Amino acid sequence: MLVTLALRGMQFHAFHGCLEVERELGQIFSINVGLDYELSPEEADDPEVVPSYQEVFERVQHVVMGKKFRTLEALGWDIGKTILEAYPFVEDVYVDVSSSQLFVPGLIDSKVVTVSLDREELEG
Repeated sequence: MLVTLALRGMQFHAFHGCLEVERELGQIFSINVGLDYELSPEEADDPEVVPSYQEVFERVQHVVMGKKFRTLEALGWDIGKTILEAYPFVEDVYVDVSSSQLFVPGLIDSKVVTVSLDREELEG
């Protein structure tokens, strides 16, 4: 069976962005990730086979808090790549990166970038 593990609404105060003010003051980033993988019915209740939700969160946190990116696209790509490298059984991953702050005049609810990666893209 195909399983999608989704962690939604992870929030981090980090220092990504093109503008100097974004990189100095930081902003709140909201991250959603989805991991697609195959499991047999017997494996579905085996915590040794199913990815650790806490470990996935910690890997995302490490990327978001450990590096600086100018674009949401680059941040999303690095999160997706990190997950695919950590879990060889994951077939593909999607990452939504959003932030509500925008340091220009105007109103906006949020800016969101979705990055989708599959194993072939990582290895190719």
